Amino acid sequence: MRNHSKLAAALALVLASPAALSGCGMGCGAELSVEPVTIVGHGRRTVDLPLEARLTNDGDLVVGAKVEFFALGPNGVILGTATTGSDGVARLNARNVLGPDSINGRQAPTWTSYAARVSILQSTDAAADAICADQAEAPFKFTP
Repeated sequence: MRNHSKLAAALALVLASPAALSGCGMGCGAELSVEPVTIVGHGRRTVDLPLEARLTNDGDLVVGAKVEFFALGPNGVILGTATTGSDGVARLNARNVLGPDSINGRQAPTWTSYAARVSILQSTDAAADAICADQAEAPFKFTP
């Protein structure tokens, strides 16, 4: 029983350290990238918002990592989560979320960018090693 308390104390210390929280040890080779997106509404009230994010770690593709996507504007809006495929790309097609003055039902006169970040909770070692990647942001433009 005494070993369990030592283990719990050691685990608490590791979890409290900034390096453990960020996923980075002595350095981070993980990189998340996104590209600008232009959406044309063709007069529809709402349209899909297809987004992609590419994740690498020291130049190698990261497969099976969960990536979270957000719209950035006056208030952030969570769009969803996608998992990187064999090409290291997470693809999210947020269905019927973007309108001329709203995203996901939140009113805003302009939404100018989106962001992606690697989720802290991962199910593989390779994906967990990439959680130190910085959040990536890119502009998107909606033309009604």
